[in-house]
Amino acid sequence: GMGAASATGGMGAASATGWMGAASATGLRGAASATGWMGAASATGERGIAASTGEHGTVEVADGGIAVTTARKTYWKVRPGAVFVQRWKGDDAMYRLVTFDQVTLGLNDGDVVFVSDGKISAVNGVAR
Repeated sequence: GMGAASATGGMGAASATGWMGAASATGLRGAASATGWMGAASATGERGIAASTGEHGTVEVADGGIAVTTARKTYWKVRPGAVFVQRWKGDDAMYRLVTFDQVTLGLNDGDVVFVSDGKISAVNGVAR
């Protein structure tokens, strides 16, 4: 639990699997992955990808990056030009997919969006 992984070089990969683990990749085209409950995945370099599979985790990518989750409930920390993708299995056992774009939604840099089953239910702690 609470492990941390960090990759700072170009095209580095960081993975954290424990409860509340944190994975951070800062280089160009870095990839960060967090699989534990409340884990955090952050890819701050250009063209980064951050993935979170644990419930109530947080994903964050820099400009032009893609934040991905397969959890039903997750947090997305918004950065300019970033895209968020959620894939999950609904109560009816059917798979669902949504994509959110920072520009289209008019979200601000640094906003923290809570996404639950494909719906934005709060931004910066304020219900929507």
